[in-house]
Amino acid sequence: MIREWCRAMTNPTLVTIDVLKNVRPVASNGKRDYDADYEALSGLKPLVQEFPGLSIMGAHPDRKMAADDVFDTFSGTLGLTGVVDCLAILKREKCIGGTTLNIRGRDTSGDVQKAVKFDVETCRWQVLGEASEVNQSNTRQLILSALKNSANDTEIMGATEIMGVTGLSANAVKLQLGRDAAT
Repeated sequence: MIREWCRAMTNPTLVTIDVLKNVRPVASNGKRDYDADYEALSGLKPLVQEFPGLSIMGAHPDRKMAADDVFDTFSGTLGLTGVVDCLAILKREKCIGGTTLNIRGRDTSGDVQKAVKFDVETCRWQVLGEASEVNQSNTRQLILSALKNSANDTEIMGATEIMGVTGLSANAVKLQLGRDAAT
């Protein structure tokens, strides 16, 4: 069906499959899960070669459990992640309130982490910038701003001075400085 649709288009550029399970064949008995997952997606690769400029993106759920590496939250075997050229994971950051787009692929020089926001009115995602910068807590942003502004001064800022400049409580300042010292 995808090949027929691509042939009917002048210049197909993107096919989105939501969700991958809809196109995955049922695994045959005796086949290892890894092999079944790898074969399920490897059938899509010839389409990309047949139609230059075409990308195929498949939506797939994550496993919801936290991990040190966001790409370890991908649900399924490594067969699914091994066959594709690029992985992109949208992850809502509960403690921050933002969403991060994490990308790892053969054509990227390293992992990409962008803060993104969905605009309900235009139905488009907007890239806000580097996730590490955009997704800082308000408290941390206020403290960093106070420290940057005082960098021109010769005085060293302690928690009391930071509280005076930012208007933050002693508890908030000490908690944030403790977090930053631990990282």
